[in-house]
Parts: sequence; C-alpha cells; structure tokens
Amino acid sequence: MPLIKSKSKQALSKNIAAEIRAGKPRAQAAAIGYATQKAAGAEEDHETTSRALHHKQTFHSRRAEQTSDDYHSAVVGSIEHQHDGMDHGAHHAVHHAMRKLKKED
Repeated sequence: MPLIKSKSKQALSKNIAAEIRAGKPRAQAAAIGYATQKAAGAEEDHETTSRALHHKQTFHSRRAEQTSDDYHSAVVGSIEHQHDGMDHGAHHAVHHAMRKLKKED
C-alpha cells in the first residue's frame, strides 16, 4: 500500500502502522514514516517558496518596466520643453533625437 505523503501526525501514524502490518520492525517502520513525513514537508515548502519567488520576480519586473517608462517620459518631456527659443540647427538636432527615442519604444 502506498504511504501518505503529508506532514500531519495522522498521516505519520497511518504510515507507521502500514509498515508494521507489512512486517517491518517498529524502529524501521517509524524511520520510514518520519522520512516520508519529512519529504512531504520539503515538497510543500518548495511549492510555497516557488510561488512566492515567482510573485516577487513578476512584481520586480513590472516595477522596473514602469520605472523605465517613467524615466523615458520625463527625459522626452524635458527635451520638448527645452527647445523653445533655440536656433534652427539645435531645434532640428533635438527633434531628431526625440524621434529616435520614440522609435526605440
């Protein structure tokens, strides 16, 4: 009979009893039961950690993207306001740089 993979005390007791019924000595049955319980705990902890890590990475990726977009908007906005009163050559250079930045988006 397969053992119950769980961290609960009830599962531990049932696993030990199943191993004793299968003819194993008590000490060996207890060792198998505890090992199964420990492995089940590690699997559950790994799943929880994986979910938390995925959430953290997703959050930070979104935050970095938003920060980059905010910075880009601020730079383009400041360039647009600075070209008032410039000579024609400087105005053309700024306009060209802004078009290039917008194409990179």
